[in-house]
Amino acid sequence: MGSVKFGKFKANKAGYSAVKNSSAVQSMLRGKAERVRSQAVSMAGGNGEVRGPARRHPKDIIAYPGSEYRKPPFVVKPVVLPKMGDHAYIVATGTNHGRYSEAKDKVLSKSLGAARG
Repeated sequence: MGSVKFGKFKANKAGYSAVKNSSAVQSMLRGKAERVRSQAVSMAGGNGEVRGPARRHPKDIIAYPGSEYRKPPFVVKPVVLPKMGDHAYIVATGTNHGRYSEAKDKVLSKSLGAARG
C-alpha cells in the first residue's frame, strides 16, 4: 500500500486499515448494524411476524420437527470490501416480508437513524 500526502500530513493507509479492522471498531460497527436491524424488525411488525395474508409467503417459514421457526425479515451480514480488504457490516432483507416492507414502507431506509444512537 502506498501513502497519500496532504501538505505536511502524510496518511498511512496500512495503519488506517489496521484501525478499521481492529476488534474495537468492528464491535462498534456490528452494534450499529444490529441497532438498525432491530429498529427495522420492530417497524416491520416483529421478528418474522406478518400482518395480513398479503404479507405471508411460504418461503419465509422453515418447519423443524415439532416446531415452526420464522426467518427474521432483516439480517446483518459481515462483508469484506474488495479494494481495501476492510471488514464491514450490511443490513439486508432476509425474507420476502422484509423485501415487501422495504418496498412499500421504506422500513429499512427509515431505520438508518438508529445507528446514530
